[in-house]
Amino acid sequence: MAIIHDAYLFNPDAFAATIAPYAVGALQGMDGYQSLREHALRVYDESPHVQELARRYGGWDRDAILTQIRPDGSDDPEDTAFWLAILLYAHLGQSEGETLGLGEGWRVLADALVSFGWSRRKSDLLIRGHSFVELPRGWSAEGAIPNSDRLVGALGHIGGLFPSGSAGWLDIGEVRQLVAKLVGDGAKVPPSDAHIRSDGAKAYQAARGMLAVAAGEGRGLCMILSG
Repeated sequence: MAIIHDAYLFNPDAFAATIAPYAVGALQGMDGYQSLREHALRVYDESPHVQELARRYGGWDRDAILTQIRPDGSDDPEDTAFWLAILLYAHLGQSEGETLGLGEGWRVLADALVSFGWSRRKSDLLIRGHSFVELPRGWSAEGAIPNSDRLVGALGHIGGLFPSGSAGWLDIGEVRQLVAKLVGDGAKVPPSDAHIRSDGAKAYQAARGMLAVAAGEGRGLCMILSG
């Protein structure tokens, strides 16, 4: 089964602000969990875009959600992660006329980047982004909301909701740094080089385009791998 790489315009700070009220409430007791569940269902019901993404990543419709995700699942981080993912979908955007993501070329890109001298860690950042576990990393320092261990636990399960895949994010600063590095590396390769005509080069150009669109929009990215 092919694993496909999709990418969406994304503002991690805006998503963090959406889930901030649940950093304590939804993850510390039944009332808070119910509040998170009701919020996510309302978002789902009001947004065809969210409904489409829920169908795409897991085949979820409203009946399946109501029957398979427990209404009293506050002690299960996977249940909480599901509702967080519904809220996440509402923050995923697309650029008009542009299809972002690397498709099936993400594995080839990883090897191509290594040939440019990238570390595996750096190439993984471009392709997969940060785990959602890292999303609250600055909250405590900024005094915005508490860095809840239970929130981090639930965020860590978001990637597992995507069949055979993962989900991650980049902020706008990282997008700009990565596209600048890709542009600089591309300038070092002679146009006659056979590598430019390879599948790796096609994936390289797709990555450059993906990052350039996000940079032009002033947005970060959310990358989803699923099969």
